[in-house]
Amino acid sequence: MEITKNKEKELYITHLFNAPVEMVFQAWTDPKQLTQWYAPEGCSISYKHLNIKENGNFHSCIHDPVHGETGIHHDFKQ
Repeated sequence: MEITKNKEKELYITHLFNAPVEMVFQAWTDPKQLTQWYAPEGCSISYKHLNIKENGNFHSCIHDPVHGETGIHHDFKQ
């Protein structure tokens, strides 16, 4: 896994999955699947905006009972 930061305080994480592209895409774009693995244990996740297409994006919110809410923004490049 590679993690880099840029000057704009954005964090880029890359990872190579040993799985078919279609399966990985579904895991990242299907809200039902995302709720099963994306949020840390003990937390839940909701979706504010979901626009799955090339150059699309989504906005989610992780709800943590101890630390509160954290907004997450993803951009789909291709």
